[in-house]
Amino acid sequence: MRLGVVTSHPIQYQAPLFRALAERVDLHVYFAHRATADNQVEAGFGAGFDWDTDLTSGFPHTFLDNVAANPSITRFGGCDTPDVGRALAGDRIDALITYGWHFKSYLQAGRAAKRLGVPVIARTDSYLDAQRSVLKRLAKALGYPFVLRWFDGFLATGTRAVEFLRHYSIPAGRIFVVPYCVDNEFFATGATAARRDRDRIRAEHGAASDEFVVLFVGKLIERKRLDVLLEALSLLTKRGLKLRLFIVGTGDLEQAVRRHASQSSVPTTFIGFVNQSGLAAIYAAADLLVLPSQIETWGLVVNEAFACGLPAVLSDRIGCAPDMIQENLTGRIVPVGDHQALANAIQEFSGRAHDSMVRDALAAMTARYSPSCSAEAIIAAATVVLGRRGLDR
Repeated sequence: MRLGVVTSHPIQYQAPLFRALAERVDLHVYFAHRATADNQVEAGFGAGFDWDTDLTSGFPHTFLDNVAANPSITRFGGCDTPDVGRALAGDRIDALITYGWHFKSYLQAGRAAKRLGVPVIARTDSYLDAQRSVLKRLAKALGYPFVLRWFDGFLATGTRAVEFLRHYSIPAGRIFVVPYCVDNEFFATGATAARRDRDRIRAEHGAASDEFVVLFVGKLIERKRLDVLLEALSLLTKRGLKLRLFIVGTGDLEQAVRRHASQSSVPTTFIGFVNQSGLAAIYAAADLLVLPSQIETWGLVVNEAFACGLPAVLSDRIGCAPDMIQENLTGRIVPVGDHQALANAIQEFSGRAHDSMVRDALAAMTARYSPSCSAEAIIAAATVVLGRRGLDR
């Protein structure tokens, strides 16, 4: 199988999957944009940086010519690659995967593939709880049924992405669940090594050996609802739980979060941005990941935490929650914005976050959400779509 993939730019989460695919099929990845450090600021990270892991080796790839007047990874017109059709024709691909439909490049690639008689499959993590303005909801209600019918198949990340597609009347036979994944081996290996120095790592970030360390990893922006997390932890400190919050990330609300943490008397360490190579050590030093976001289409930090042996408490607006959370084993799900429910869930895990049953459940879940499993699911989906296309002819 000659499989083409069009994506916006090199992304740390996609590279392991592309390498796994390249081991199994004749793969070619087309990047619509060369992301810069400034693009990371634009995307909400709060600081410019380059990822410190290799994002392009291990699979054939091409950087397309992005002719956008203002190249971007946050706007529809920021990826504009009219020559993508020529690249697809030259490589004589059998099927094309686009990482959604929210960039002009994806639609350009899809149209070109259609002209070549090549089926087009869309990868999506969209879900219905995503909060949008009335105007955007109306536009989607009118436009999505037409846009989505254009694709021959969909690679849904999980339960909520399937619900989204079924809402727009996509037949079940055109939907294939392909697990979202991270480089599990990379994180597990790093965490295992870091545990030998766990006390030292914790001490470097201000945590005493007897403190229960709650970890937040993400951008410091409004929808992450760090206010709810701080209120929950403030309640727990009043109950007498000895804890500390590690915050990994930067963003526009950092100063506001710092003030809130101080006012709430929650012992908090602001670690700042941590690149890929340093994340496993932070996960290994913590006891529980908490993600209280108002909206999160999946939440790949949960995959990272699980690979490092760390359970998670999530709000019910986190996309991965119904798929990855086994209540009281891999974590807990609480109503978004409910700081008391969040506090209770954290407290319940404070005594058994490292129990063998929890550890075994995390390992089993991680095995299901691996690059190899995702690659096999993509190949199976493409095989079905190609077979259906052959019958249609």
